Amino acid sequence: MIEAFLLGLYILVLSPILFSLGFNSPAFYFFLLFALSIPGIYAMIIGAPFVPTKKEKHHLMLKMAKINKNSQVYDLGSGDGRFVFAAAKQGAKKSIGYELSSPLYIFTKLKSLFYKNADIRYKNFWKDVKNFSDADVIFCFLLVKPMDRF
Repeated sequence: MIEAFLLGLYILVLSPILFSLGFNSPAFYFFLLFALSIPGIYAMIIGAPFVPTKKEKHHLMLKMAKINKNSQVYDLGSGDGRFVFAAAKQGAKKSIGYELSSPLYIFTKLKSLFYKNADIRYKNFWKDVKNFSDADVIFCFLLVKPMDRF
């Protein structure tokens, strides 16, 4: 849902700029929206769709993780970054999120500018990250088959 909202927002912001540059075809905007959606669709297929974690479970998971100032935290498929930013607020040494959905990545990357120990990366953790051996905590919410693979 948030992804659709963000895609629409991007199109609304980009539309006047693109229109002034001579891009006034509805087909162009359709293909632009489609192109921005492809990474998010791919992420849903190989991992899971974006579904925000309920506050109660979010707090419980953070409590169970026992994050401290020496913690290295990863969130695989970080979505809106709520675990990345919560870990950063709890003082984790480094909190890194991986996201493939373009709108969510841009949204959380901008938000990460306010956290010195949080980083959002536009990467496929299946292919681009070879090692999590330095991790103290790994958050991942995947569908059954991808979770078994992990």
